[in-house]
Amino acid sequence: MVTIKQNDLCRICLWSMDTTPRPFAPRLLWLLRVSTFLTLFCRGWIYLRWDSPLRGLFWHESWMTKPVEHILELNWAEYTAGSDAYLSLLFRVIGIFLMVSGGAALFVTPSRRRLCDVLTVATGFTLLHAFCSWLGKDWQIGMLMELGLQAGSPALLLLAIRCEVKSIAFVAAASVLTAFTFIGHGLYAVGHHPVPADFVSMSTQILGISESQAVTFLVLAGYLDFIAAFLIFLPIRTLRMGALFYMVWWGFVTAMARIVAHYNPSEKFYGIDPWLAETLVRTPHWAVPLALALLLWKRETNQLSS
Repeated sequence: MVTIKQNDLCRICLWSMDTTPRPFAPRLLWLLRVSTFLTLFCRGWIYLRWDSPLRGLFWHESWMTKPVEHILELNWAEYTAGSDAYLSLLFRVIGIFLMVSGGAALFVTPSRRRLCDVLTVATGFTLLHAFCSWLGKDWQIGMLMELGLQAGSPALLLLAIRCEVKSIAFVAAASVLTAFTFIGHGLYAVGHHPVPADFVSMSTQILGISESQAVTFLVLAGYLDFIAAFLIFLPIRTLRMGALFYMVWWGFVTAMARIVAHYNPSEKFYGIDPWLAETLVRTPHWAVPLALALLLWKRETNQLSS
C-alpha cells in the first residue's frame, strides 16, 4: 500500500519526458550510482587514511567547553591533550561506514529499505562534513556552496530512485546543487574569498604560466562558472546545453588537475595519495551536469521525433 502511494506521488512530479525509452533511464541511473559510490568510498578513504574536518568541530573551544566540562568532567586542556587518539578512531569508523555506504549506492532500490536507510545516514555525514568544512573556512559561503554536489550526491541518488531521474523533483534538485557548486568554486576563483594556493599552483604547474597569469586565468574561469550556473535555468535549449557541457568539461578538468599537479614518480604511490581520492570524490561535479545534459538531449530528441 505504501509503495502504491509513493509511486502515485512520483507520477505527479514526472517531467515532460514520458516518451523516453525505458532502457535510457536505468543507464542514466547507473551514472548516478557510480558517481555516488566514488564520492562516498573516496570520502571514507580520506577519513580512514588521512583526517576529517570534523576534528575542528570537536575542538571548537567556544562550543565544546561546556559539554566537555559537564559530560566528561574534564577541563579544556585535559580534553585536547587526551582526545586526539579517540577522535582519530572515530573518524576511521566513520570512514569505513562511508566506504560501505558507497557500495550500498550500487545496489539500492526502493524496496531495499535498509540500503535506503544506510544512504540516508551517509547523507547526514556528508552534510556534517560540508558544515565542518564551512566552519573550518571561517564561514566562507563559497566553501559551503562548493560542496553542494558532494554533500547532496547520496540524496540525489535516493531521489532519482524514488521519483525517477526524469522527474521535476530530481532535475530541480540536481540543477540547484550544480549551480551552487560552480558558484562556490567561482567565488574563490574570482577572489571574493582568498584564492586557494592550490588553485594557483595547479594552474602554474599544468599550464606552464606565471603566477599573475594563473590569477587572471582563474578570474576568467570564475566568471564563466557564474554564467554557466545562471544559464542552466534558462528555457533556451542551446544555452542550457552549452552551459551543462561546459560544466561537464570544467568539472572533470578541475578534478583531474589534482592528480596531474601532484603526480611524482619519486614519491610513494607516485604522490597521488590522497589526490586520487580527492579527484574521485569530485565525480559529481561532472557526472551530475552530464546527467542533466543527457536528460535535456533525450527530451528534445523525443519531441522532434514525435
